[in-house]
Amino acid sequence: MRRKLLREGKLSSPVSPLVWEGVVADLSTEPRGTEPLLSVRAAVVLLLALLTGLAAGVLAHLSGHPPAAAVLVGGAAAGGAMMLFHSIIGPR
Repeated sequence: MRRKLLREGKLSSPVSPLVWEGVVADLSTEPRGTEPLLSVRAAVVLLLALLTGLAAGVLAHLSGHPPAAAVLVGGAAAGGAMMLFHSIIGPR
């Protein structure tokens, strides 16, 4: 495939970066940016919501609710906790 593209002139060189019809594809394995996927605030809010939902689900199951109902209770608690922690933990 590469030889055919080289013969047709669609591939400028056999080494990276690959230039194919004006599109440059960087084949390096280095990270593109130093920005994290989530901010610290978002990670803390999600973690606290997850822990709250997990605790509510476990408590619901231990109190005698069936597992499906305990999952629903945990999901509802996690959603509410996410809104609560989002409003409490403000941006810098």
